[in-house]
Amino acid sequence: MRAEPRRGDAVVLDLSTVRDAGLVEQRLERLGFSLLLHGHKHKPQLRETLVRIPQNDSSVTPRPLIVSGCGSTGVSQHELEHNQPNHFALLELAQPVRMPGADFLVIEWRELAVAPGAEWVTKQRWTIKG
Repeated sequence: MRAEPRRGDAVVLDLSTVRDAGLVEQRLERLGFSLLLHGHKHKPQLRETLVRIPQNDSSVTPRPLIVSGCGSTGVSQHELEHNQPNHFALLELAQPVRMPGADFLVIEWRELAVAPGAEWVTKQRWTIKG
């Protein structure tokens, strides 16, 4: 099947983005997930999120969901946002079960600058506790 050319003023619906992502994150939190990995939108991110909802069971302590989104790993500078390098993340579980106060996840960001002869470098490293 051949793609048809688009007019410059054509409206394009981006189906690669999850609608109501907060609801998805909330459900994952309630199911006990600790870590969410998602694909790129050319800009890396790392965050912890807690979607607050009324709790029927006050004995359950909510725990933030760790969300890691990879940037682009191998695209040309024309596809990257201004001054945004190619990127990937290395994730290492410090332990298989997330325990309060204990090291849980080590994340290392590596970047490749948009410059001739650039090499991959470690940009930042985090240790996230349970």
